[in-house]
Amino acid sequence: MISFFRRWLSSPIVLVLFALVVVAFVIVGIGNPLGGGAPAGGTVAEVGDQEISAARLSDQFDRRLQAVRQQNPELTARAALDTGALDITLDQLVISVALEELARDMGLSTSKRLVDADIAGMEAFAGPTGQFSEQVYRDILQRQNIDERSFRQDLEGDVLRRHLLAPLAGLTPTPEGVARPFAELQLEQRTLSVGAIPYSRFDVDAPNQKQLAAFYRENQARFTIPERRKFQYAIIDRADLAQQIDVTDADIAQYYEDNSDLYAATETRSLRQVVTQDRAQADTIAKRVRAGEDFAAVAADVLDYSESDLDLGSTNESDLAGIINDDVAAEVFAASEGNVVGPAESNFGFHVISVDAVETTPTKPMSAVQGEIRNRLIEERAEARVAELTDQVQDAIDDGASMQEAASDAGLRVMSPPALTETGQTPEQEDFSLPADLRPLLGTAFDLMPGDDPLVEEIGQGRYALVGLDEVIPAAPQPLADIREEVSEIYIFEEQRKQAEAKAKEIIAAVRAGGSLSAEMEAAGVPAPQDITARRAELAQQEGRLPPYVTLGFAQGEGDIADVPLPQQGVQVIVETTRVVPGDLSEVPGFLQTVSSQLRAAQATELQLAFANAVSKSIGTKRYPDAVTAVEAQYRGAGPDAE
Repeated sequence: MISFFRRWLSSPIVLVLFALVVVAFVIVGIGNPLGGGAPAGGTVAEVGDQEISAARLSDQFDRRLQAVRQQNPELTARAALDTGALDITLDQLVISVALEELARDMGLSTSKRLVDADIAGMEAFAGPTGQFSEQVYRDILQRQNIDERSFRQDLEGDVLRRHLLAPLAGLTPTPEGVARPFAELQLEQRTLSVGAIPYSRFDVDAPNQKQLAAFYRENQARFTIPERRKFQYAIIDRADLAQQIDVTDADIAQYYEDNSDLYAATETRSLRQVVTQDRAQADTIAKRVRAGEDFAAVAADVLDYSESDLDLGSTNESDLAGIINDDVAAEVFAASEGNVVGPAESNFGFHVISVDAVETTPTKPMSAVQGEIRNRLIEERAEARVAELTDQVQDAIDDGASMQEAASDAGLRVMSPPALTETGQTPEQEDFSLPADLRPLLGTAFDLMPGDDPLVEEIGQGRYALVGLDEVIPAAPQPLADIREEVSEIYIFEEQRKQAEAKAKEIIAAVRAGGSLSAEMEAAGVPAPQDITARRAELAQQEGRLPPYVTLGFAQGEGDIADVPLPQQGVQVIVETTRVVPGDLSEVPGFLQTVSSQLRAAQATELQLAFANAVSKSIGTKRYPDAVTAVEAQYRGAGPDAE
């Protein structure tokens, strides 16, 4: 069940309220976050006094598409458009701009320290040691042609939005009357009787020529080779470049001297905190803890906080100041281990902070970090070389060089795979398989249109690819003469499937008339059914990997019976829900509290989303559908006037 909420909270329309959208775009590496290289096309929306340009919408869509391709490399722009991704992107932009406008109208402001803390915490800017690297930060901004001032301004907007939404997270606990039935439902236990009818049990004669031709005509789409693209690519690999870099002892000594603060003695503290908008609540918590009560127990009693809600982790004074403010951080780091600080006020409310542990790290001598520095310098120089090569190749293409010329001048090897479908298949070479780490190339190849210049795209794992389109081969059905045997096998399979489905309906009718599933399966000459017993909460842990027949068994009522096809396994499955046992919370102590906390988090997120939508309406928004259609037409390869 926890995974359910995690997936819900990861939906794109929610993430825009909390995630640093610009950061994600820097990570995937596409252009300027304020719209640099996107096509012009007027205004797609107005939010208060601000306009959202077609260029900005297009740029944000490009970035989100590239981010999704890290998980789904085959996704094309057209496929994303078919799911409404462009409208979702515009919705997110409208909400983002509206919240920022309201925050500024209310007089909320941010500080350089808060923005610095956000930047320092971004994984994209981490060096080989996992810590923030100024050099990596500068290299990425330069490679993506991002102006630092504009980048920081965008981050300031994200900080403002977080400040505006933070108070909405401090909700009262979910009422027990709401949480209890939901928790009981998760503990519900069901027993399913599951039987399978194999397709192979039914004998089907091979089709004659007339039957085969008719089946081929009726299912021609099934035997059509999808559109294929023939393309070339050349790889810029940071790991390969790193092997060519030499770092001297003098380089290491100079780095150690220039970055002495990284190796100086440090102090970190393990902290827990509660934050409330109510000063009286904060006073109560602080007094009770100072009187000897357990911090976690008091937080749970007063604010319904769980242990995970309290944890601030281990942090230094600078990072804590960036998260809260300078005054609170100074007070926390002046306190002794085991003490409680607060109530201390910030923009987020009143904090009560427990100093659980103090850890001091001594200065690291150069001899202890020499290897670390060597690796860091190699990584940073390799990153700089990647930026240099990508700029060189892109500049050459922009100046009219062919792909071969641009790659040759940069010392890159051009590869030419066979014509591939969007899934990386080719009928000419059935044994060919594009390596998994190169599958992001497919999305780029299918986004390019005939006549487009080659593109430089990030494909993950520190690698970039120059991709150029050579030829588009339209979708076309394979001639029956070439695939006669395959069509015949599919014909037989489909006839077996139909007979298995008919037999399943016959058995179900007999069971509904009073028969038993076991007896009917035995009479049909198929394997006896097996029992499955599970709780709903156990199924939630499968994270969407449940077999369809289990989902069916938990959807129908007690005593119901139905069937579901599993053609990939070659069976028709019958499911009878034989027993339903209501959930008993007394059997799982603490489960109700866990569910209440999860519902509270989901409730807070839903309220923040509703608030954001209300802000958009209050400030006033106007959309221009024709301008949005023009942006979509560019991705679909049509002009702005295309129907």
